Amino acid sequence: MNWTPTVSLAVPTSEVTLANNSAALAAAVQKTVSVASVITTTGPASLAQYVGDAMNFNIGGCMNPAGAGNSPLGSPTSGPEISQVGDAGVACAVAFTNAPDPAKLPAGYVLASPTPTLVNTPDSLGNDHFLATWNAVPPSAVSITGSVQGAPSTFPADLVGKTVNYSLDCAPGAAIPASGQLTIDANGQLTAPSTVVPSGSNCTAMTIDGIGQLPAAPQNYEWKSSSATLQGSNAFVATLVMAPKQQAVTVTGVVTGAPPTFPADLVGKTVALTMNCTPDAAQPDTVTLTIDATGHLSTPTQPMVSATASCSPQLAESTPSLALPQDYEWKPSSVSPASGNSSFVITLTMAKKTITPTLATPVPTLGEWAVYALSVLMLLAAAWQMRMRGQRAQRQPTKR
Repeated sequence: MNWTPTVSLAVPTSEVTLANNSAALAAAVQKTVSVASVITTTGPASLAQYVGDAMNFNIGGCMNPAGAGNSPLGSPTSGPEISQVGDAGVACAVAFTNAPDPAKLPAGYVLASPTPTLVNTPDSLGNDHFLATWNAVPPSAVSITGSVQGAPSTFPADLVGKTVNYSLDCAPGAAIPASGQLTIDANGQLTAPSTVVPSGSNCTAMTIDGIGQLPAAPQNYEWKSSSATLQGSNAFVATLVMAPKQQAVTVTGVVTGAPPTFPADLVGKTVALTMNCTPDAAQPDTVTLTIDATGHLSTPTQPMVSATASCSPQLAESTPSLALPQDYEWKPSSVSPASGNSSFVITLTMAKKTITPTLATPVPTLGEWAVYALSVLMLLAAAWQMRMRGQRAQRQPTKR
């Protein structure tokens, strides 16, 4: 209620009359409304580039007409308070009309919201202190690991430092970087540059070079596959697989020592050969060879053998048990490499049997009997002469 007193003093004894008018008895009670702003983050990046940027705001409710101003951003602590005067006892409403520029955010960072979080902390005198906070959400790390599998026990030095291209499929925001190179280290592990994805985005696929684009494999090896699999949220494992090259083995053979007309009974007969390859077995490990009408051995099967394997083929029978013509016999067989592990030759050897004749007891001839008789007569004559000499010696008188 407004009162304006009027006093009339005509004479000392005159009456005093008070009249109502529209003058205010006292001014309304006021308060201070202060506004400050800050941009923060839980990530490691600095937001110093925002310090001092003007955040425009309006104040309504406690001010008529509405107030307006701009608050300088602070980071990591709030900027200075901007104060205005409003009516005490009436709630104030603060609204910002702009937000920190997203283009100034560090790579991968996003604003949690263009609208700040507003907190009013009145003081003991009833003054309002509004703090507007924007949050810059840091990106999530993308984990990329991998390895080379199937390599020789001593990892090939020629592969160390070689690279493999990759790319990431992420949405709604792309990974940073969205593509790059995996590097092969001395232990056959794949390492990738630090990669992040904006908050709220997810990577669902990773593509790497196919085997045709991979670095050259070591001698006697070849690439078998390259793949990348998702192993969890924004985590990928790349795998490169190599293996020893496989080569077809040619196995042939021949029968030696056969008669001019090759024995018909041997045609179509077979012999078995075991490849005996280490450390990787041949596929298949055993082959069957068939003898043809010309004495040659062949098989439609070509075993596949690792280029790094060592093979020592062996016949199931060192000396064949196949039937031969009556006057022939088998000799020990042999298997010889014709060209490393890629070709082997089998030799089956047959030969005529060796027959030792049985000799009869020799019968003396007529000439031999004559020599025997003469020898006996001479011995008898010599014995007779010696006897006669002895008798004559006994008849002679003894001299006195």
